[in-house]
Amino acid sequence: MGALVRDLRQDLAMPHLLLIQVGLASGLGQYTEVVREAQKGLKLRNVRFVDAMGLPFQDGHLHLNTQAQVQLGHMLAQSYLTYGHAHPLRTPTPWWLQLTTLACCFIVLWREPYTSVLI
Repeated sequence: MGALVRDLRQDLAMPHLLLIQVGLASGLGQYTEVVREAQKGLKLRNVRFVDAMGLPFQDGHLHLNTQAQVQLGHMLAQSYLTYGHAHPLRTPTPWWLQLTTLACCFIVLWREPYTSVLI
């Protein structure tokens, strides 16, 4: 996991990029706790952990339901507002990444399944 973070930052030429990972909440195999411990144990600068454990699942017990996805979105936003504001990027964000982030946020907020939840 550490190599993934370092490689991503290097590929984007953003060595101080804030990354917020979602702690695995479901798993049908025997390695769920092993993965969760690896996620929680990652000690790199500007890497945060948001725990999805305890959020409700869809019927298949693998993916979060709509309400849980919205709640997780709020948890991610709170983590960003708490940590990202206190530790701003030292490397300017490229224009194309800013536009991509804005477009992704817009799509998530205004997709049909979510509009009834968010409005």
